[in-house]
Amino acid sequence: MHRQFSLQPFSRHYSHSTHPFLDFLDFDGSEPTSAGEPSAAAHIVVRPAERAQLLDVLAAYKDAQNAGTLLTLTFVTVNDYLWLLRAVSQELSQLGRSCLYYLAAAVSDFFLPRQRMSEHKIQSGKGSLHIEMDQVPKILKPLVAEWTREGYIVSFKLETDEALLVPKARQALARYGHQVVIGNDLHRRKFEVVFVSPKASAPRADQGESVPGEHYEESWLRIDLEQHPQKEIEEDIVSELVKRHQAWIAAASAASA
Repeated sequence: MHRQFSLQPFSRHYSHSTHPFLDFLDFDGSEPTSAGEPSAAAHIVVRPAERAQLLDVLAAYKDAQNAGTLLTLTFVTVNDYLWLLRAVSQELSQLGRSCLYYLAAAVSDFFLPRQRMSEHKIQSGKGSLHIEMDQVPKILKPLVAEWTREGYIVSFKLETDEALLVPKARQALARYGHQVVIGNDLHRRKFEVVFVSPKASAPRADQGESVPGEHYEESWLRIDLEQHPQKEIEEDIVSELVKRHQAWIAAASAASA
């Protein structure tokens, strides 16, 4: 699931970029006489300096296509996202513990319901503008309790104040009862995140309640961008989540044996 026109797997290397995709291409043979009348002998080729990277991306894309391992679903509004997530999670609930939900969409805290949106352009003649917005419905609670009760659910917590990061992550785990919160600071998210997960003794808590730290464990993941400038932290995040998910499945199987 992704928002329309946002970054997507594979094509993200060439979209939203200061290095336009057309710069990768050139003409082989006779160049077109004009933009509107290309020569019949002209052929489009990839510039030699760009071929290696493009080949790797294209090969991975074709592998995913041929294997049928990537299904993309598009949403535009926050309403689209909430209803689509509900439908998808209910369908995937049949997979039980084998399904992992990686909820990385940046959902705003407030929105303007469609029924309160202006039909016409807002006029500026009156000067200042006052807008009252509603809080976006919290979807983690029904996701965990109703839509997919056995799924492995990973949510994200983004903060600008690092001191709030771990406490807010613990609070989310206590309130909703899912498996992992990945906390990231707005200014350090490209190279540092923290995995916060409950211990077996972790209690549930209502909104606003403090959560004792001894019931939760934190694990920091950092990458050195100076040594590995091309590395993306998401690679290590996914690798760590796969290990945690597999261990979670194994523990549940052992407990039921």
